[in-house]
Amino acid sequence: MGNTWRAWVMAVVGAWFFVSGWLFGTQAGEFTIFGGLILILGIWVATVQPAAHAWRSWLMALFSAWLAVMPSFVAFTAGAAAAYTTLVVGLIGVVLAIWMAASVERVH
Repeated sequence: MGNTWRAWVMAVVGAWFFVSGWLFGTQAGEFTIFGGLILILGIWVATVQPAAHAWRSWLMALFSAWLAVMPSFVAFTAGAAAAYTTLVVGLIGVVLAIWMAASVERVH
């Protein structure tokens, strides 16, 4: 139950990434795909068995980490402010997702 609010915040992080490709005018495909996956996983964790299956949280951490560092590895034409925003939101996603994964009640 304690992961529910974090999962909803992860869904918001995913929604941000989902639309930010168009807002920044760059990498819309990658932001849409990975942001959409984070959004879906966040909603899934919040609504369906929120206390089980840490693998969903680890996937969200992985996707958030990729989106956070992606501007360093691909041609990111949106500018420095967009790159820093992407880094900060991605790091928030990583921290929340790892926190969720670490606090999952083990289901046997």
